[in-house]
Amino acid sequence: MKKMISTPSARRTVSLTEAYAFARRFGQKEDGTLTIFALFIFIMMILIGGIAVDLMKFESERVTLQNTLDRAVLAAADRDQQLSPKEVVLDYFDKAGLGNYISESDITVDQDELVSYRIVSATASKTITTHFMKMTGIYELDAPASGTAEERIRDLEISLVLDVSGSMRHTSADGTTTKLANLKTAAQEFIDQISSSSIDGTVSYSIIPYATQVNAGEMLAKYYNLTDEHAYSHCVDFEEEDFLTTELSTTELMQRTGHFDPWYEWSKPNNTNANNNRLLVCQTEASREIMPWEKNTTKLKNHINSFFADGNTSIDVGVKWGVALLDPGTQGVVADMIDAGEVDAAFENRPFEYDYNGGMKVLIVMTDGINTSQYYLKDDFINGYSDVYENDHDGYLSVYWPEKNKYWWEYDDDLHDLPYGDGAEIETIEYQKVLVCRENKKGKTKCRYQDKEVTVLTPVAGEAVRQTYPELWNDYSLEYVADKIYEPMTGSSSYADKFDPGARSYVSASTKDDRLDDICTAAKNKNIIIFTIGYEVTDHSKQVMKDCASTYNHFYDVQDLEIRDAFASIATQINNLKLTQ
Repeated sequence: MKKMISTPSARRTVSLTEAYAFARRFGQKEDGTLTIFALFIFIMMILIGGIAVDLMKFESERVTLQNTLDRAVLAAADRDQQLSPKEVVLDYFDKAGLGNYISESDITVDQDELVSYRIVSATASKTITTHFMKMTGIYELDAPASGTAEERIRDLEISLVLDVSGSMRHTSADGTTTKLANLKTAAQEFIDQISSSSIDGTVSYSIIPYATQVNAGEMLAKYYNLTDEHAYSHCVDFEEEDFLTTELSTTELMQRTGHFDPWYEWSKPNNTNANNNRLLVCQTEASREIMPWEKNTTKLKNHINSFFADGNTSIDVGVKWGVALLDPGTQGVVADMIDAGEVDAAFENRPFEYDYNGGMKVLIVMTDGINTSQYYLKDDFINGYSDVYENDHDGYLSVYWPEKNKYWWEYDDDLHDLPYGDGAEIETIEYQKVLVCRENKKGKTKCRYQDKEVTVLTPVAGEAVRQTYPELWNDYSLEYVADKIYEPMTGSSSYADKFDPGARSYVSASTKDDRLDDICTAAKNKNIIIFTIGYEVTDHSKQVMKDCASTYNHFYDVQDLEIRDAFASIATQINNLKLTQ
């Protein structure tokens, strides 16, 4: 039976056979193939362009989110902000209309109690609906943002000039501890506070303990040109012009401070404990030495903890060294010490030039008193041979007396032709039993033993070694030489006075005040920031320390204020100053 298909348009019936034939002919034709391909490409271009639009929209909103977050954390890390850091971040997002994309839990803040540093981190995320990418099954994109901002110290150089004179052993105003103990705690906490808010290796500390003098220490002193009459200690007698400049030459010859005691009476036999029996102008204990350009907080705090209180007060000398270790003229010393393994390589090229924008130089000067007399040896008693001889066997001294052309011996308090030593003889009187016989009137001989005085000469053991002045002052104080040697020899106190006080002179307190003012002015002219602390000081001392400071606001009067608070405040100010450079 023939099946027919009815088509309304043709108003006739088409057979199934004819329909199959038509379909076969249509499939065999190639007309319109390019058009179909072009249509496919066109559709794909629209799809890809749509995806690009979605991606552009995504990136635009992500950048807006990230920029808002960056500005927010930077503002929140500013320690001058009155709002809390989290409030600052949230407020920035609210103002930008993005408050729905961040919460308080997305923000973290790290800072210390004094807010000497602050680190703010935040994350945010925004969901973006796609228009074209949904055709590929992607209906949403998450736009993330994250960032961290921090304010910390970089490239900071600090000189701590700290008073360790005798008055620091006194009890402080609160009556509970000594001034020195309080200073140790305050200075150690200061180092912790600065270091905790700094990137490792960016802060160099130099600690300069001072009393009558400042001992550079053998390690540092070898890089300077000091006179070589002795090597017992390593202090410098600065001249007036040295305080007019921040520099300290490594080539110009500087007078090494005489190694002597201008105060006490002692001699070599009891000179076993330097702290108990003598008070040298330049003290040799390790705790008295400068610790230059150090970053290890443990070493720094241990050095401070070893301080003891003794001696006069020379603020000017302490400040001179403190400023010199901040001066770029010492870069060569630092380089040599790095090569020798004495300074950390992180401090290469330090001290920085004064015009280096990325760094800051800070001098902190603390005292509990005021400048006092600084003693030094007169030229005739610094070097060369003295007239004193020491026996290398038993230690007895002998002294040549030119007026008598004789040698006075400590051994017997008498004058001799030779010094007490090899070649000289000790003359003693002995009594020997001698048999004496006499004939009596009857012509008989009677004998009996009698004591007879006999002079005995005994060679002196040991050699009489003529002492240089440095050797003499290392073993005997001025007062001992004057009172125990020259006065017994001559019977004249005026002759003894040629040595005590005649061998020494001094720089007066008023002169030292002037020198302090000069070196502080020189430092301020180089933009070194100077903080000063007066620890229960007199009105005169307050004024001197105020004049030294960068401004009167940089001076701390520690009376009612604890010294710990003063150092903590200075640490905070240093942070503030560093962040505004």
